[in-house]
Amino acid sequence: DYQLLFTSPVRLWQIVVGKYLAAVSVFLTVFPVMLAYPLIMRIYGDVPFNENVLAVVGFFFFGLAALGLGVLISSLTENQMIAAVLSFFVLLLSAMVKAISGMISRGGNMITAMLSILDLTGPFDNSLYGVLYWPDYVYYISVVVLSLFYTEQILAARRFSVKTHGIPWALVITLKIVLVTAAVLAVNIGIRA
Repeated sequence: DYQLLFTSPVRLWQIVVGKYLAAVSVFLTVFPVMLAYPLIMRIYGDVPFNENVLAVVGFFFFGLAALGLGVLISSLTENQMIAAVLSFFVLLLSAMVKAISGMISRGGNMITAMLSILDLTGPFDNSLYGVLYWPDYVYYISVVVLSLFYTEQILAARRFSVKTHGIPWALVITLKIVLVTAAVLAVNIGIRA
């Protein structure tokens, strides 16, 4: 199944970004309709147009992050149905992180702080209330970047193996993953601070 993918004349990151952008283009088809609703409702009364647009923008960034996770999960399996079901459950679990954290500790502790990193719906709440909080958008972009980066690394690991390229290659890949993850986490922590 991967022969065509691995023998194509383009790089792996181009394939990953192409797949992601294809999913985003399908996702974008709903936005003209979503933006038309406030305009239609404005005919019949006073509608807070700016807050509605901000909610749609928040939903767009949430969708970008969800699609990034879906592309990552689809790289873990060859079956599309398994990838779809796993993506659904990962997003469902992400939506339940706030409730799970509340069961662990009401006041918050280190475990709930680490769990909050996995909460994709929390940053979307600010947009729903009409608050433009740009660290939330940086978080969503970080999820996309990490998801696409991890997807490329998974495909590279399938393309090459430790047998053919040796342990130094595996160590370089592992170091690259650790450094990129640490850099993205540092950016998010710095922006929130």
